[in-house]
Amino acid sequence: MRFARLPVIAPVALALLAACGTGADSSAPKAETASPDAAGAVERFTPTVVHRNAELGVPTFTWLRGPAEASFKVAATTTAEQVAWAAVGRARETLGLKRNALAAAAISEVDTHGTGPIVARVAQKVGGIDVFLAQLKVAMTRAKEPVALSGYLAPTIEPRVGHAEFALSATECAGAALRTMTGEAGEPAFVRQDDDGAGYERYVTRNARARVKKVWFPRAKGLDAAYYVELDVEGAGAPDTDARSFVVDASDASILFEKNLVAADSFTYRAFADSSGKFQPYDGPLGNGTLPHPTGTPNRVQFPFVASNLVTLQSSPFSKNDPWLPADATGTTGNNVDAYADLVAPDGFTAGDLRPAPTSKTFDFAYDNAKNPYPDGTQRSASTVQLFYTMNFLHDWFYDAGFDEKAGNHQNDNFGRGGIGNDALRAEAQDYSGLNNSNARTVADGAPSRVQMFVFYGLDTFLAQVTEPASVGDLGEVNGPGFGPTANHDFTSALVVADDGAGASATDACEPLVNNVTGKIVLVDVAACTIKRQVLNAQTAGARGVLVAGNVPNVLPVLLNDGSIADAITIPSLGISKQKGDAIKAALVTGSVTARMKKQYRGPDRDAAFDVSLASHEWGHTMAGRLVHDASGLTGLQGAALSEALADFVALLMTVRADDAQVAANANWSGTYAISNYVGSGGETNGIYFGLRRYPYSTDLTKNPLTFKLIQDNTTLPGDVPVADEGPSMSEVHNAGEVFAVMLWECYAALLRDSGRLPFDEAQSRMKRYVVAALKLMPPMPTFIEARDAFLAAAAATDDQDFALFVSAFAKRGAGAGAVAPERTAAGNLGVVESFSATGTNIEFVGSRLFDDMKSCDQDGILDDGETGKLVVTVKNTGLSDLTTATATVTTDVPGLTVANGGKISFPPAKPFQTVSASVDVSMSTQTQSLPYALTIALTDPQLATPGPIRATHHGVGNFDLKADSSRPVDTTGKAWTSESAPSSVGNGFEWSVDNGIGYWHVADLVGVADHRLVSPALHVSTTEEFTLSFKTRWEFDSIAQDDQYFDGAVVEMSEDNGTTWTDVGAYFSPGYGGTIFGDGGNPLAGRAAFTAGSPNYPDVVQAAARFGTAYAGKIVKLRFRFASDKEWGSTGWDIQDLALTGITNTSFGDPVADTTACAPSDPIPTSPTPDSGADAGAGADPSAAPGDSEDGGCNVGSTRSSELSLWGVGALALVLTRRRRRA
Repeated sequence: MRFARLPVIAPVALALLAACGTGADSSAPKAETASPDAAGAVERFTPTVVHRNAELGVPTFTWLRGPAEASFKVAATTTAEQVAWAAVGRARETLGLKRNALAAAAISEVDTHGTGPIVARVAQKVGGIDVFLAQLKVAMTRAKEPVALSGYLAPTIEPRVGHAEFALSATECAGAALRTMTGEAGEPAFVRQDDDGAGYERYVTRNARARVKKVWFPRAKGLDAAYYVELDVEGAGAPDTDARSFVVDASDASILFEKNLVAADSFTYRAFADSSGKFQPYDGPLGNGTLPHPTGTPNRVQFPFVASNLVTLQSSPFSKNDPWLPADATGTTGNNVDAYADLVAPDGFTAGDLRPAPTSKTFDFAYDNAKNPYPDGTQRSASTVQLFYTMNFLHDWFYDAGFDEKAGNHQNDNFGRGGIGNDALRAEAQDYSGLNNSNARTVADGAPSRVQMFVFYGLDTFLAQVTEPASVGDLGEVNGPGFGPTANHDFTSALVVADDGAGASATDACEPLVNNVTGKIVLVDVAACTIKRQVLNAQTAGARGVLVAGNVPNVLPVLLNDGSIADAITIPSLGISKQKGDAIKAALVTGSVTARMKKQYRGPDRDAAFDVSLASHEWGHTMAGRLVHDASGLTGLQGAALSEALADFVALLMTVRADDAQVAANANWSGTYAISNYVGSGGETNGIYFGLRRYPYSTDLTKNPLTFKLIQDNTTLPGDVPVADEGPSMSEVHNAGEVFAVMLWECYAALLRDSGRLPFDEAQSRMKRYVVAALKLMPPMPTFIEARDAFLAAAAATDDQDFALFVSAFAKRGAGAGAVAPERTAAGNLGVVESFSATGTNIEFVGSRLFDDMKSCDQDGILDDGETGKLVVTVKNTGLSDLTTATATVTTDVPGLTVANGGKISFPPAKPFQTVSASVDVSMSTQTQSLPYALTIALTDPQLATPGPIRATHHGVGNFDLKADSSRPVDTTGKAWTSESAPSSVGNGFEWSVDNGIGYWHVADLVGVADHRLVSPALHVSTTEEFTLSFKTRWEFDSIAQDDQYFDGAVVEMSEDNGTTWTDVGAYFSPGYGGTIFGDGGNPLAGRAAFTAGSPNYPDVVQAAARFGTAYAGKIVKLRFRFASDKEWGSTGWDIQDLALTGITNTSFGDPVADTTACAPSDPIPTSPTPDSGADAGAGADPSAAPGDSEDGGCNVGSTRSSELSLWGVGALALVLTRRRRRA
């Protein structure tokens, strides 16, 4: 015997939801105790105060270092918390802390993310109320060695005389703050809205909104009772966007602290950006005309540079309008971004780096594209200002899409809006540590992430063309050599294929050439010898130049130097693709070939900070990293590729503009968009077309042919589409990332095409929201299909038409309804199954129930002889398209059982992942008692992705009655006990389910206040026998068990007055109650002992028993199982099985016996389908009837495709995914 296993996904989903929650429980953090090991390790550390708070007389920054001759070492078991406490204790006297002030402190956070310092934060609470701004941070190395103490704690926590009481109310103090802001007289009429869950109360008045909470304000001689007030004021004497915070004395309403949350001053930036409207950055110094590509072909077109603009703004337009810089800013260091040119080691802004300063609030540094980005200070300043501008714009642009403080965006000050501050993005221009690249480092919320932009060399431009015959033409992307002449050249010569007459291949030039190549360009094939050897052999034979053809399609040969060859190479050489080499050979079969080889200086180096698509890509990494499990989610080969994909797509979102639709080569949004075409272009390159990717992004498969299978290493790119270079393996994260990015581009283009429904701004806004929502929905270490489903879920929750467009978009690239992703740890991403189906449906059989409610003679819920019932079949649409024409055929070979209308059922339409029910009449005519029967259900739909039918079987027993018999331990039909609920309780209460013929009760632990009861019938207790109750059970209720906080729970109660009053009988039980219900959440059982947290070894079933002895001898009693929950979170719930009672004299359950009720035969039901039988068959179904136990003693949820699966009496469990309270 067993319970139906509650799906394993439930606790996983709960854990994921908890990980994405809005914060831990607001109760005070637990203090750590410094271990003897930690105390001994810091005993010789010397505090050195370097900064002080003069008003409080306490240090604000203290170095704490040990003696040079002693190495720091603690045991592996010693925690950073313990070391932090030891460090604070060592410096207590230096910090001016009384012992009770330190006793009021607790560690609120230890940040061990990344490879940087460990930071422990220590805060003070007195009587559960925060001490305002009292926070001490302990900086430690990765080895837990303390380095410094920053901030301060209140030196004494005794309230000051006359300021110890909260004499004034929250509204009175908010009014004082409002009068200070606006100058208006009188007491404003604040109306309380709610508690925001973070310790604040929220109020509104005519022109202001306020968040208020109690604080202690530290003074040199004690604490003042006060209120912290944040005000957002509109009009009425204040600017339209005036927001300030205050601390107001609760004794006399004096203002103790004030901060302007919105700086009114604007700054002016010279940047490549729109100077009005949305202030959107240009694509780069080439302006916006390069994207989409003007012709959609790799024709080596180049564009002139455009002028930058002076742009004046506080922020780009978004809901908060938080300024980028404070009014007194002296450099590009703002709340969201700290930008500087990181010119010298170490990483970060240090001596020798550059941070531009404004002149009269203007950052006016004009960039000269004719010069290198360095070492001119103006060039570097211009680069830094552009990067500062772009990063800030992205912060604002995605804020209202959901990447805000609570989501972990980058801000030093989060303005009390959630999340963790102190993490403005570090944007490093012209970073010293690399060239020809850029990168992003994303760490968890609360520490600065970093973007590094490098300088790209103005590398030489190489060109190879076949001038005759013209049909071969441009040889596409080529690789230059790591050896040979450095001077520019441009010449045209006859071309021949090498012939060395020996070796493994006559055309590899690994041996001396035997054919005449004097003054000609020689084509050689990649071989086992080095390319330098091939070129040397051609040079020795008199060749003018060499083209080296690859041996793998789309992979260009890399012309590396061979240090073992001392001979000087004096002729040029280039690597070309295998396809181009084959084309040349084919042309030589029919005639002569003439080719051109060219090398030229492209121009000055290019600064990646000006390439807005590249900068946006790196910023996109930091957003994706934060949103997918706080910098820890995008792991594994597919996860890392998804990070690249999302970063590329952020860049695409930034570069697409409404007027792109007018470009002739972008008809119906089918044009080409390159990533990073500024740093990749110049000279006669195809950088404008390809950028830094293998293909430009396009919905045109002849321009970008990437599909899902091309993320795995055992595949090759198509040979008939221009490609920059296949590069490393297909599973390499940038290559694989391009595949998912083009899927997202298909989704976005679908929205853009739907311009009649969605204007450009709306399509753009939606796509941004979908990106953020999907990132939040992704599981850790996601596969491509999980990521696809995250986007589909976001769209499905927003707009059915958008969902349908996205389904088609993913299907176009092979990620359709039947697609399968590789295992998340699969090497080389092997295991892809492509599906290009956007319309295929799939049906999952959920369950069936048979009622005797059409014609019933005894209304006992069991189909008997002469009765007609209704079989209700419930299915789920598990495909990605609407289910519109699904049907079922119900058949049986049991004599005496008849199914109406030929068993035909038509189901109502169902959206993806919806369930629907439909019914058909069933009648019984038999003299056989307790007749077992089976109804075969065949499900199908014309659009099934995999042809059906899908089969299931409904099992039951008919033609019997129940006889009362106290020896029966289980309520077979779930009717003897009664499920009740208090008014307004969430959920359905105790529900009866059947699994493998075993019945049990389940109550779900949902989010919200509930009080559910399962009540027994009247029980007549024996006067002589011992009264006992036993049952099998398991439970899991919302709790934070390690903190002894139990929010939901259950009890067992007894009534001796027919349910008027109830007494707890938990003391009789084994196992007994586990804890006391927490009193701050509205739980009706608050303060009572109860079954809490999880049953022993959950989800295993445990045996529970109560021995009441003779305490209730001779009495008539009722028992009830009672579950109650508070207003927040939830868990799995409670299962109860095999209820058994001894020591009672009446009957409480029943046994099946022969049916004795005389019943006239049913009217004949039509056994052939009628023209409208489909509609009639569905009309009788009760969509609200959950599939599960059948009133006739059984039902089934077995389903297979093309074969039958029969399970006796299986009840379908309704899976309720509830949110779990975050566990500390």
